[in-house]
Amino acid sequence: MTRLSLESAATAANDTALHAGLLFLRVTGSALLFTVHGLPKVLHYSQELTRIEDPFHLGAVPTLVLAILSETVCPLLIALGVLTRLACLPIVFTLLFLSQVILLIVASALNSA
Repeated sequence: MTRLSLESAATAANDTALHAGLLFLRVTGSALLFTVHGLPKVLHYSQELTRIEDPFHLGAVPTLVLAILSETVCPLLIALGVLTRLACLPIVFTLLFLSQVILLIVASALNSA
């Protein structure tokens, strides 16, 4: 074998390992989000309606439906690799919003103490 063919074989092996690693991350992250957050909301819909907070004053039902879509449909799209970037937007929005809510809760707890 020539040097060029050995380098191209090594590059092909690295590309395969990279793609396998990215697939693993995409599928396991989506599976965790789906099973830990999305599926319990679907299975316990009526209980979640009483517990869900409504920060945008849309009502409990629309807020829960948006949360269910964000935590069930989007992870499935990401795992399948369909519209991945678009499917990530609701999840990123939810995470950013929740981080701000948690910061406000911590700040108010520290101010009251």
